Amino acid sequence: GVPRRVAWYVSQDCADCPYRYSGLEYPATVFPPWMQELRKEVCTLCGIPEDQFPNSCNVNVYDDHKSDVGWHSDDEVMFQGLAGDTRILSFSLGEPRDFCWRLQGTTETLGAASLGNGDIMTMEGLFQKHYKHSVPGTDRKCGKRINFTFRWIVVKAHAVDAQTKGVVA
Repeated sequence: GVPRRVAWYVSQDCADCPYRYSGLEYPATVFPPWMQELRKEVCTLCGIPEDQFPNSCNVNVYDDHKSDVGWHSDDEVMFQGLAGDTRILSFSLGEPRDFCWRLQGTTETLGAASLGNGDIMTMEGLFQKHYKHSVPGTDRKCGKRINFTFRWIVVKAHAVDAQTKGVVA
């Protein structure tokens, strides 16, 4: 895919947790006040109590219609998405883009949802274990989209081997 600009934010207790995926590592930045407010708004709308707010957020900037993210599952060990029920909150700003999903091991797109300015979408349960998802590029010219993906770090980075995927015992 076309490179996107990425930022990785975490709560204070996860300040030593870089985010590693697609062969890259993103250093952790502790949530600034504006990000804490955004997290609070999104979580409140999703009915999540303050003592259960997610402790991380991956921010992706899609500059134009060519920016994309290929088929994948959020299977990093730190989130334990393959081990059990996991919730991921996705908040979009800017231009609408399609969010697509398909079953693991298949090539047929099962569904697509247009995520536009202010939309919140969640992936829950064993979605990461059974499905892959993508935000494909498009021929339709469009401007910027910023996506905030809020998640819960379950296994701190220092306990995870950067090359390991799957479930930590």
